[in-house]
Formats: sequence, structure tokens, C-alpha cells
Amino acid sequence: MIQEICQKHTDLSSKEIDILNTVSKNLQLVADLYYSDILLYCRIRGGSGLVVVDEIRPRTAESVYSCSQVGRTVEMDPEGAIPQAFLQGKRIRSRSESLPDGYMADIEATPIKREHEVIAVYARMGKVVHPQRPGRKPLTYSDIAEKLSQMIYQGKLHEIDISSFRTHGDGLIEVDQTGRITFVSPNAVSTYRKLGLQDNLLGMKIDELGLDESVIMEALRGMLPREKEVSERGAVVQKKAIPLFQDDKVIGALAIVRDITDLRQKDRVIKIKEITLQEIHHRIKNNLQAVSSLLRMQARRARNEEAKEVLSKAINRISIIATVHDLLAKGKGEYVDFSHILKQVLEMMKASLGDENKEVSFELRGRGFSIPADDMISLTLVITELVQNATEHAFIGRQEGKVLIDFHDDSQMAWVEVRDDGVGLPPGFGLHSGESLGFQIVRTLVEEELGGYIRIRSDRRGTSVKIYLPTFNESHREKKDKEEKKEINEKAQSSSSGR
Repeated sequence: MIQEICQKHTDLSSKEIDILNTVSKNLQLVADLYYSDILLYCRIRGGSGLVVVDEIRPRTAESVYSCSQVGRTVEMDPEGAIPQAFLQGKRIRSRSESLPDGYMADIEATPIKREHEVIAVYARMGKVVHPQRPGRKPLTYSDIAEKLSQMIYQGKLHEIDISSFRTHGDGLIEVDQTGRITFVSPNAVSTYRKLGLQDNLLGMKIDELGLDESVIMEALRGMLPREKEVSERGAVVQKKAIPLFQDDKVIGALAIVRDITDLRQKDRVIKIKEITLQEIHHRIKNNLQAVSSLLRMQARRARNEEAKEVLSKAINRISIIATVHDLLAKGKGEYVDFSHILKQVLEMMKASLGDENKEVSFELRGRGFSIPADDMISLTLVITELVQNATEHAFIGRQEGKVLIDFHDDSQMAWVEVRDDGVGLPPGFGLHSGESLGFQIVRTLVEEELGGYIRIRSDRRGTSVKIYLPTFNESHREKKDKEEKKEINEKAQSSSSGR
């Protein structure tokens, strides 16, 4: 957004725009600490006015604006705080601007410079309210925000990304240049109690806590911000720290701590589940391969050609299921890439399908989508049955043919089509009237396992079998699941109240 507006309205270079992108990300922490909106202004090309290239709304307070300010242009009024910051290159404070809702705004304008030249100004916009005695936490937050603003003004945060730092829900600790703790937010107190520290941390030195505080110690030595996960006493805490500068001198450090114990426990449970599922898929694949080997032995001993053909098709179906289980064992997550697995299954089928005197090509097309692993085997079997049927029956009396597999998914419906350029279906053929075991398998899997339906079109130019299915779109399915759970709960509550 910043780059687009700057290129359209300003003369800023790509390097200057990069600086604004970094500073804008860092201003989120400043906005949160100040409980205020921040608008980022640039000069319009030709110096005729100013344009808002970005806005940062606080996550700790309600915004003073009811709609987006990005793209809004204002005149270069020399009496205003923001134009004065551009002209003087200094931080300017005033209460001279009226907000859209009629309130007066407490404005603090800070210039952003590159090589002593002002390239932008960010303005902190706070409503002027009746004076009241603020608590220690807002005062400390405001003081820390002031230090960060001063660092931006001095160019200390132009190329350092602290966008992952936040106060909303996290604990905040400030230490002075000696490592002594000068402020601890309630969330930080709670986090350190989980680490076994019950004493009042205020006034203690960070290196005397008996915990891994290397991130904060590095910040006090003026090193670049970094983060680290610390596992101690059964808890997992994420720690981030940034040095606080005044001119070129480190005057302290700001640390953000977050208790992520529950998150990591959930990660471990998910990891164990994935490993278990992979092992199950691997064992199923091995068992299916053993069954397939037994059927091959039986097929070689069979004297009846019809029996050999039946066993051969059964072996192909089992081999396809085994292949899918093998691919699922190597994958991760509950959703898998349909096109990736289908491509490998089709490669395997080429070696076992068709007549060696007939050249049949396969084309995979369409927008790839991910589907639940539970549906993968059923859908793959449906596609391979249709491909096998086309290969065997669509190209009678011909030396070559083509089978196209197309698929699409959106937020409403998914569909998969298998189309050939063969001779078409015989007269009177219907999905429910055909005696083919392959079509019976397709119909059963589509209607009963996948909850979809089938449409067939056939003429002299070939046959198209199109399968319509409920969407596999993850976000849509999650929304639908929530709606179904809500409906079930409402019915349960209604039933309970009627008793």
C-alpha cells in the first residue's frame, strides 16, 4: 500500500520507500503504547500538499477514525504541526487539529529523515479529553513510546524490524542500562510466576533472576533485536528484546515476554498425531502390497481368462490404494494436494493400462486444490476407474486417443471431469443400468462416500463424466462446520428447554 501510494503521488526513491515500510511496521508498537492512532504523511509531488500513505491503529484502544485515512490529501498549511515538522525537521507538538467527529486532536508530529532530509512525517493523533490522573502503567507505556519515537527520529529504527513486538496480550519489561528492572506489566508478572519467580521483580537485576535472560543482556550491549524460546520449569516462554538508545548511548532495553506453553503442547500433540497417521498409512500400504502379491500369484495360476482379468483389475485397484497410502504417509497435515497425488497415480497407471499397440495420452489440467486426506482415497479411486474405463473402451478400432482430467474448486462447489475423445458410450447406457463393476464403484463412492453426484455426456466426439462434490475449500468447510455445530447446539438447547 505504501509503495503504491508513494509511487503515484510522491518523488520518493525506492530506498526511501523501503525505509517508510520498515518504520511503518515498527510504529504499530508505538501506537499500542501510546493508545493512539498514527498517520504517516509524505509530500505530494511538486510540494502542493501532503498525502496519508499509511495509518496505524492501536490494538490497545479504539481508533479516533471511523474510516480509513489512507490516500487522504491535506494542504501544506505552514501553521500546522505536521507541515512544521516537514519544514523545521524537528518534532512538533500541538492541539490545533479538529477530528471528523468534532473532537480536538492532541498531535505529535515526528519527522523521518534520510541523510538529514525529511522524507515523511508521522503524526500521533490522540483525542483531548478531560484531565484525569493516569495510572503507572499508561504513564510507563507512554514513556517507552516516547523513547521509541525518539529513536525513529534519530534514525535508529529505519532498518531494524520490530513489527513482531506487541503489548496486546503480551508481558512488557523495561530495564535500565545497569540491567535493573524499572517496569513489569501484569502479564509479565504472571508469565514469570509460571517460571517459578514469586517475588516482586521491580528493582531486581535481570542477571540475578536465575533464568535464561540472554536476549535482554544482548540488547543491553546494543545488539540487534532478536527472539528466543526458553523452556524452564515446565513452561515455555518466548522472549524478545530491543535496546533503547538516546543518541548513540544505550540507556536500557525493552523486552516482550509471552507464555506459549499451551501453544507448544498443542504443537507436540499435532506432531504426535501426524507421526502416528504416517505410520498407519505406511503399515496399510505394506499390508495392501502383500495382498496384491498374493492376488498376482493367484492370477498366474488361474486358467480362466475372465478370472485373470477380474484378478488383474482387483490388483490395479489395490495398488492404487496402496500408492495413495504411501503418498499420504510422506505428507503432512489433514489436507493434501490433489493434483500432486493424482499425477503420480496416473504415471503408475500408464504402465499397467491399455494395449501396447495403442497410444493413449493423459492430460491433467485445472486449478489445483487441497482435499481432506480422508476423501483422497475415494476420489482417487473414482478418477482411476473412469480413466481405466476410457482407456479400455473409448478407443475401439483406433490406434491412439486422449484422456483429459480437469478439476476446479471454489467456495461453493468442486467438480472433477474425466473426458475422452473416443467413440462414445453404447446406446441405452445409463449410470444405474450398466453392469460394469467399475461404474458401480464410481457411483457408490461419489454418492455415499463423497456426498456428490454424477453427470454423463456422450456423443461421437467422446464421453465426459463430470463429478460434482461439496467444496473442499478449507475456510468454507470450517465455516460450514461451525454453522452445523451451532445448529446442533440450538436444537439441543431447544429440546432441553422443552422437557
